[in-house]
Amino acid sequence: TTTVTYTATDTLGNSATATFNVIVSEDVEPVFDCPVSPIVVNVAGGIVTDPSDFLLSATTTPGCDAVILTFNLPNATDNCVTPTVTQLQGLPSGDPFPVGFNDLIFRAVDSSGNLSQCAVFIEVTALPALDAVVNPVPGCQGDTVVITAANIPGATYTWTPGSSSTNVLTILSLSSQNDGQYIVSASVNGCMTTPDTVEVFMTVAPMAENDLTFSIDPGETITFPSVLDNDLLSPAFDFAICDTSVLPGLNMNFNDGTFTYTAGDEPGMVSFIYNVCSRTCPLEDQAAVTITINDTKCVFIPNIITPNGDDTNDWFTIPCIDTGLFRENSLVVYNQWGDLVYEAAPYSNAPAEAWRGTLNGDAGKDLPDGVYFYIFKPGPNIAPMKGFVEIFR
Repeated sequence: TTTVTYTATDTLGNSATATFNVIVSEDVEPVFDCPVSPIVVNVAGGIVTDPSDFLLSATTTPGCDAVILTFNLPNATDNCVTPTVTQLQGLPSGDPFPVGFNDLIFRAVDSSGNLSQCAVFIEVTALPALDAVVNPVPGCQGDTVVITAANIPGATYTWTPGSSSTNVLTILSLSSQNDGQYIVSASVNGCMTTPDTVEVFMTVAPMAENDLTFSIDPGETITFPSVLDNDLLSPAFDFAICDTSVLPGLNMNFNDGTFTYTAGDEPGMVSFIYNVCSRTCPLEDQAAVTITINDTKCVFIPNIITPNGDDTNDWFTIPCIDTGLFRENSLVVYNQWGDLVYEAAPYSNAPAEAWRGTLNGDAGKDLPDGVYFYIFKPGPNIAPMKGFVEIFR
């Protein structure tokens, strides 16, 4: 503040004075060259991002749970003088910065007391997850497969199995000898990442198995389990139904192998063929599905058995028994001369109990091949059924 005084004097020597103050002020704040945030470093001393090059160095600590950071105070300018810069908040340069967010606050003051602040946000992270990715998934035999892990600057990689020291491992020719699990880990300045495990899949030729146990009542509609359940598919996720033969009443889910079937009114057996195909490789196989339409009125009995020990049609089966509706049934079998060769009450289709073409059901007493006559009574108040069954080994 400066006081200015004026004096006015006339010719007779009279005078007067007046004063006023002149105040010179400076209220312009200093200007910071504040580093761009956030600044990201990892515990291994890797500077992930620092757009303004604020950090001078980043050094890991023995426990790899913090990183020692060094930096200079940010620059600031002023319209009159060089301002004074100080750090108000946060860890100082040279201290270990723990994992997490660290806020640094700086202040600049000029000679007139004007001030401004600069905030710098530093994030210290653990080493990133490797998150290895396999391509292609699955692969076909002979394919080149590439496994790629996260790229960590300055890291040395270890693959098991494999010999690469980078974040990329290449399998030149996929086979049953080099598919399976691969483990990768990385080290940066003595700090280890968490190992990551990936699976390399090679599609192999499928082995489709016949499905022979499905059953349904006449006129009924049922959604059945997947026909793929008993197939040998590796890897299973690469396979789907690609084609089926025609069967009226059949509605197939090509993706998961389940199917819906609406049965006709007559008992018996129906079947269809399905093809299972790889989504990736030119590999496929086929199998048959047989659906038994239950004889709920007990009007159908097969007339031939082939008891040769191959577990296919080795015993006499009366389908309607399996419905559970004819628990008080009975069966007698005669040879062509009228001699009783077998009887049971009730009769069972269970393999251990069913008639296998032996005298009185005794193992080792095989009856001669030929035609035999039966009388089957489904129940006490149901008319008996008469017919013949041929033994053909």
